[in-house]
Amino acid sequence: MPQHANTLLRIDLNTASREELTQIPGIDEMVADGIIYLRDEYGDFRSTDDVKAVPGIDDDLLEMIKQHAVV
Repeated sequence: MPQHANTLLRIDLNTASREELTQIPGIDEMVADGIIYLRDEYGDFRSTDDVKAVPGIDDDLLEMIKQHAVV
């Protein structure tokens, strides 16, 4: 079965590079760096809700991240 263009992107927040994280709509390089910093400093995220601790991630962006990310 062919892959459809509307297939959701699924990025693992615990392993993704800066470049991969910026593929998630709404995540720029500064937010990606914050995600990487938190996981390096405190360990893997246990849920996508944990990224709310990153400066620049508000409720709207968190909902977008949840559509495209896994932990």
